[in-house]
Amino acid sequence: MTEAMNGLKKEVDALLDSFSGHYSIAIEHNDVGVNWQADHPCEAASLIKIPILMEALRQADLGCVDLEQQFHISNEERVGGSGVISYLSAPYWTLKDLLTLMMIVSDNTATNQVIDLLGMDAINTLCLDIGCADTVLQRRLFNQEAMQEGKTNVTSARDMLCCLKQIAEGPLLSYESRQLAWSILKAQQLANKLPAKVVCYDDNDPIIAHKTGEIHGVEHDVGMILHHSKKAYVAVLLTGLHQNGEGRHVIAEIGERIIKMLSH
Repeated sequence: MTEAMNGLKKEVDALLDSFSGHYSIAIEHNDVGVNWQADHPCEAASLIKIPILMEALRQADLGCVDLEQQFHISNEERVGGSGVISYLSAPYWTLKDLLTLMMIVSDNTATNQVIDLLGMDAINTLCLDIGCADTVLQRRLFNQEAMQEGKTNVTSARDMLCCLKQIAEGPLLSYESRQLAWSILKAQQLANKLPAKVVCYDDNDPIIAHKTGEIHGVEHDVGMILHHSKKAYVAVLLTGLHQNGEGRHVIAEIGERIIKMLSH
């Protein structure tokens, strides 16, 4: 392990010493990784939208779906939770629109449209094919009946790092699709975790391409941090929280420490 990563590990260890919840964490820089229960399956919350995005782009590369395909979303199809579609009156949305809203504002209505288009089996097969055995999509978002049956979507920090590396470097997607995915992740609007302690002034500031997830008792953020021509992959999944604010604080502290490491 490099001196920089060893120092980061000690700092994260200190943060976790006083943390009251459960965690699955993985960080990688220059092919050197540190992790804390990275294979521990967690309730995925909105992180499940990352493999959904990947499968949509994979199918687009194959010509199975068209990113300009238009969708009409009825009032009955609009669901609660995060997102904006339920509050807007646009008659049609392209698949690219839905993917963008699914990621940058975590729109649940958009997500369900994409799940129905691709099929749950295809999304789960993708996860298995790329080695993400801990990641399973078991229900649509805000499906109350499935939730009452105990069905939940799950993933792990290790799997999330695998997805991020596939988007950035892997052979799964075309160059154009990888670029689109990163442009969407860089446009993330929910910035109260990994980027929370970043002060941006100019073009030399850190770039954080990421996806959050949160429900009661759960706070996640995963992404790639670019700074001074260096990059790190990070996945922080926190569950069992008595106060969600504690989880957001821990993730923000980890994000700040990674950026400091990349600054040297």
